[in-house]
Amino acid sequence: MPSAHWKRSARKPRRLIDSCVLIAAPDHTGCARYLTALGHAHHGYVTHNILGEILSAARKFEAFERDKVLAFVLSLLLGGKLTVLPLGPVPHETLHALTGALPHLSPDDAVILAEMKELGFHCLATIDGELASRKNREALAGQNIRILDLRQS
Repeated sequence: MPSAHWKRSARKPRRLIDSCVLIAAPDHTGCARYLTALGHAHHGYVTHNILGEILSAARKFEAFERDKVLAFVLSLLLGGKLTVLPLGPVPHETLHALTGALPHLSPDDAVILAEMKELGFHCLATIDGELASRKNREALAGQNIRILDLRQS
């Protein structure tokens, strides 16, 4: 019989954390507060593509900023607050459904959202203004994807 801990864990929200949240966290109090609270209310998840976006963006930063971002992400991973999800195929049908619902969706965001759907996730925490716009949130809600906008936090 499962313990009470496992029952509570099964009901916690499973949210994918967008790369922009992790990149901005050292200087954005709303992102930092959200990420440091992971583990109490829920757990955070990232994909290999999201980690790739972080590393790609960090290459363009000054050494101090790059070290700050990478150390923060590493502390979340090593602290067990973030989990890297397994790689898996993203069906073209899922990508086409998303790009059909949001014609101006960037290819990177389309892949991340499609990957998210395939892994059974329904919520993305982001500060991406385009994804979090009212029009796009409504279109994504039709695809069973909820956008958690951390810009207001």
